[in-house]
Amino acid sequence: MATSGNPRWELMKKMNETPIDYAREKNLIAQSKVCSCGHDMALQKYGKAKLDGFCWRWCRCKKITSLRSGTFFEHAKVTISTLLQIIYDFVTQTPVTGSANAIGISEKTCIQWYQYCRDICSSKMLKDWEKLGGPGHVVEIDESLLFKRKYNIGRVTNQIWVVGFYDRTQRKGFLRRISDRSARTLEQVIVECVAVGSTIYTDQWRSYSNLGNLGYVHGTVNHSEHFVDPVTEVCTNSIEGYWSRIKRRIKYIYGSSGDMKWSHVDEAMYRQAYHMTADKWMENFETFLQHVSEIYRT
Repeated sequence: MATSGNPRWELMKKMNETPIDYAREKNLIAQSKVCSCGHDMALQKYGKAKLDGFCWRWCRCKKITSLRSGTFFEHAKVTISTLLQIIYDFVTQTPVTGSANAIGISEKTCIQWYQYCRDICSSKMLKDWEKLGGPGHVVEIDESLLFKRKYNIGRVTNQIWVVGFYDRTQRKGFLRRISDRSARTLEQVIVECVAVGSTIYTDQWRSYSNLGNLGYVHGTVNHSEHFVDPVTEVCTNSIEGYWSRIKRRIKYIYGSSGDMKWSHVDEAMYRQAYHMTADKWMENFETFLQHVSEIYRT
């Protein structure tokens, strides 16, 4: 149970007192609204708005607009206070059962909104995506079999390959799904994701052998001998570490559907990109709310 001094208790207290004001402060709900007739609408109490008790209204034409129209909360059937608590639990990686019990909602509702939060992670990663590398940058690349998906008992397993990129200079990484490990596939995704002129370090997989002819400085490491060149420092330790952190975050979701799997990968990459460590949950929560407001532009 949340107690005084606990971040969750402080949040719940604020949500119970002024959830709508808090949501407006964080730009999750619009600060103002313009009626279709061109006049500014006012935020007014409205008895028929059972969840919120307020609506946007212009008295002369009697036009009424939902407080949640065009927001992350638009189609929710629970209060804004409840939604903010669900978001907090998602950010703090509270298990679904624990969140549902603490808030007093069904697990089905909690699962649904956790997925909506993952959609925010995916949208933010896509919105901010840019090529890694450039002259003077070292980008490590390594591919891995992230998922093995069985269609039916005794049937062939569908292998999902993923290639990882990590820019040592920017200390930034991301993953991309690939259909196979052929030279054609890997070269195409590398050209899409890494700026020409970058120094690229990979293992000795033959599909990487043509990178020098594509405008990159290419170095390789022999994993079988665990060799690191003492002069050039050719190694792939950074991407291997990135892979390890991502896999730790998503290992508990093996066996779910393919789309759900990749949404968890997006979430893991998002948490890595914005340094969402356990020692600053409230800061992480506010960062996530900022990203929600960016995506929905209230």
